[in-house]
Amino acid sequence: MKTVGHWIGGKSVDGESGRTAPVTDPATGEVSAEVALASAAEVDQAVAAAAEAAVDWSRSSLATRTRVLFAYRELLDRRRDEIARLITAEHGKVHADALGEVARGIEVVEFACGLALLLKSSGSYEVSTGVDVRELRQPLGVVAGITPFNFPAMVPLWMFPMAIACGNTFILKPSEKDPSAALRVADLMAEAGLPPGVLNVVNGDAVAVRRLLEHPDVAAVSFVGSTPVAQQVYRSGTEAGKRVQALGGAKKPHGRAARRRPGRGGGQRRLGRLRLGGGALHGGLRGGRGRCHRRRAGRQDRRAHPGPADRTRRSGHVRHGPADHRRAPGQGRLLPADRPRAGRHRGAGRHPPTRSGRPARTSSVPACSTT
Repeated sequence: MKTVGHWIGGKSVDGESGRTAPVTDPATGEVSAEVALASAAEVDQAVAAAAEAAVDWSRSSLATRTRVLFAYRELLDRRRDEIARLITAEHGKVHADALGEVARGIEVVEFACGLALLLKSSGSYEVSTGVDVRELRQPLGVVAGITPFNFPAMVPLWMFPMAIACGNTFILKPSEKDPSAALRVADLMAEAGLPPGVLNVVNGDAVAVRRLLEHPDVAAVSFVGSTPVAQQVYRSGTEAGKRVQALGGAKKPHGRAARRRPGRGGGQRRLGRLRLGGGALHGGLRGGRGRCHRRRAGRQDRRAHPGPADRTRRSGHVRHGPADHRRAPGQGRLLPADRPRAGRHRGAGRHPPTRSGRPARTSSVPACSTT
């Protein structure tokens, strides 16, 4: 079985801790690979490689950094389909969604290509008698990023291109559930001409995270994930004297407001409940994980809130299986535990009653796209 290792010092490195975690194909529920989980010693090895590379990289000219980033942008653009297939194989989102994720990451690389203008220093003369003020922007050194599973390529691409453009060296700790996309974008960075050690990827679990947060040579940490873990990362990192950016869980508020209720107050408008999360079928089956759902806010629309009968009708058209670019199913990530629930939707009656006893309304307008 394939084993996914680390990227340290500009080359692929096998895991030495002896600990691994399974990487599951969401389309089949089968284990497709094993990812090595780094020990504290392996994290130290990555930090040492980054610290050594930081000496020269922090002194490199802006033209040198920009040249690497421009080449990297072209490589990402040519390999976007390959990266999207890696995302689909391990995360489960359909190929079109994966391509959109890569496109959002490329946009950040394009912005980093023009960072030389933003890194310009400024000065103020004679702010007081005989006193001049000058502003200098200097790299911190070794910085780290801890990224979630739902955007295995986009969130890393939001972090390390900006850090590297500013003259820092970077250690990426991606999610152990879908690590291949992060390793591939790191490999492309080396192909673009990035010196060894400037970008390192360490796969791991809480052991690797704790070591990054306590290591004295790591100057800053950026985190994206759940709110409880974000709070813990922020607390541990700041206690160790590091700069910490900890972004916790986000919500997808789908509002239902201002509906009329006949017979109550002469048809006065009454505020309905605010619903957080999607009521559509693919949201219930986890296919909406990590996706953006757009609904109109401030007005009620029954078509945006399908009832049980509407969900039942749609469930018969959802195709499960490998979501590659040739035969993209309507459903993305479907874990084995979700399949019985999907079957219950398909086996339900055509018009199950609502809580009020009336048959549920159906609609021909989908709540949101599943492609």
